Amino acid sequence: MMQKIKTLNLNRLKSKNSVSHNVFLITWRARSTVPFLLCYRSLVVYGVGAVVFGAMCVFSAPYVLFHLGFTATGVAAHSVAAWLMSLYGGAVPAGGIVATLQSFGAVGLTWSAISNVFYYGAWLGATIALSFYNFIFGGE
Repeated sequence: MMQKIKTLNLNRLKSKNSVSHNVFLITWRARSTVPFLLCYRSLVVYGVGAVVFGAMCVFSAPYVLFHLGFTATGVAAHSVAAWLMSLYGGAVPAGGIVATLQSFGAVGLTWSAISNVFYYGAWLGATIALSFYNFIFGGE
């Protein structure tokens, strides 16, 4: 059985008072969220994968740097960081990848580095989540 759709005069609702208008908008948005989630499941999976994986990358970046050998006391011996330094013959250029990673390992990530790590992590997470979703459900 089809429901009859009522037309709403939002101008009249706005002019009555702002509280009733705000309550209307909140309830309308709450009612319209469920069909959105059902109709656009792949977008929801994409967004959740992006946020979760992006946050995981931001929180795990200091640990990854530490285990690669970029520590607060300098480059750890017999590590990936030491191998990268040996490629330059010990004279690492300022502003290069090794110097930047050592800086992040010593003092932590800057806000711009955090945003970049989150951005690329979110992109990777969204791609992985959407790939799994398409594999399991056959895509939409």
